[in-house]
Amino acid sequence: MSTTRNTLGICDGWTESFLEEFGFYLDYIDELIRIQGSVGFERDELAALADDDQDLVKTYLFLAEAGNTTMTAALRLLSSNLHADAFGLIRILYEIACIMHYGNILRANKSEILRTMFKSGLIGKEQSKAEWKLTREALAAFRSEKPDLDEVVDFLNNYGAHISREKVVLGNMTALGDQSASSVFISSFGAKRFLIGLEFLYHILAMIQEEYIRHLEDLGGASQDRHKAVVELGKRFLKDVRPKLQARMKE
Repeated sequence: MSTTRNTLGICDGWTESFLEEFGFYLDYIDELIRIQGSVGFERDELAALADDDQDLVKTYLFLAEAGNTTMTAALRLLSSNLHADAFGLIRILYEIACIMHYGNILRANKSEILRTMFKSGLIGKEQSKAEWKLTREALAAFRSEKPDLDEVVDFLNNYGAHISREKVVLGNMTALGDQSASSVFISSFGAKRFLIGLEFLYHILAMIQEEYIRHLEDLGGASQDRHKAVVELGKRFLKDVRPKLQARMKE
């Protein structure tokens, strides 16, 4: 008997149920990706831009597509009934969103992102230090701009950025009588933090898409106010999806 193979098989077994129960949620993620794919530059249009603008377009495209990959990884964990660890990936998406937002404040900030991420000339620990300095600046800027989100951000940090009692007790482990077991064996699909994870994932991904499109609007890669499609989708999400998620909550 292989414990690892059996455990992975159990995770795979949750996926079919997840797809059936949360198809209405996945439809909105699909729409976000569709909106992203509807904007941008064709190759000849990109080549016609100044070199600096081309580099900035590529920088934001890289960040947006990296976010899509991280989103897929988070969905993979959530659909496998592993919600506590998905928050770590959602926290990374939040950092991407804040960096993109920071860049959209000033052209100089965009240049700072490009220089830090791709043209610093640094390697190893020095590169990591420069990236973390940029990330801290972006996180601080967003928190100062949106102080009403402090409680939400604190929850995301506590549950996603490091080990905590809340994550251990309510996320990774569960009680089975007088014994304990990994929560992978008991469905989390009605757990409060699982459902919060789904909502966080959507809204942070939406923030990435909105900042990406705002960036393209500035450079002529999307018509003005195209980002409002993401905003309107978010309003529909709150009206259509959030009540359905709340109705599944068992705690």
